[in-house]
Amino acid sequence: MGIDEIGKLVALFISALTLLNGIYDFIKKSKKQKRLWGSHAELVMKISWITFFFLSGYFISKHFEYKFKQPLIEKLIQEKNQTHKLKAELNTSFQSILERSKSKIHELDIAVQNLQESYNEINEEISKKNGNLFGVILYSEPNYQGRPLFFKNGEYSSLHNFGFGDKVRSIKILDQLQVTLWEDVYYQGYRKRLIASAPVLSEELDNKISSMTIERMP
Repeated sequence: MGIDEIGKLVALFISALTLLNGIYDFIKKSKKQKRLWGSHAELVMKISWITFFFLSGYFISKHFEYKFKQPLIEKLIQEKNQTHKLKAELNTSFQSILERSKSKIHELDIAVQNLQESYNEINEEISKKNGNLFGVILYSEPNYQGRPLFFKNGEYSSLHNFGFGDKVRSIKILDQLQVTLWEDVYYQGYRKRLIASAPVLSEELDNKISSMTIERMP
């Protein structure tokens, strides 16, 4: 038990002892059939002393309670402030890392798209110079935007194998080729034939193409 707690108990003990003394005197005088509290002066003095000791004990106990609790309260406030500060620093660091990551991912996406477009342009030029009439470019967005992917003439039973199943939204046809598109894999479902580039696909095929064939025009 600490010194503060001992002082608090002593103050309460003094107040209780004073109160008990007044009650004892009250009972003693009652038995002798005297005035309960003696003269008016004695009454005033007893009430004053009881009030004094009671209030003294009360304020002393509050004082020790304040001295005991205040350091704890200040410590809790300090820890709370430190926690808020650490939380704010972590949040700032996280946001900074997140923004840098988003920027790097965006730069990487642009680099991959540029590389794919360069690859498609090279293939297109090679095809024209060699006189080979083949090749189409599929795009993941309308108006030849988004991710491009080049295909030469042939049969493709599942565009899902190329990561392009149900993702085609526009098609650029190179030279004189015809492209037959199917809604499902293995040339099933709705079918449509194209002989010219399509910057926008019809509702039946937009984001729904799963297989296709590319061949020369008859």
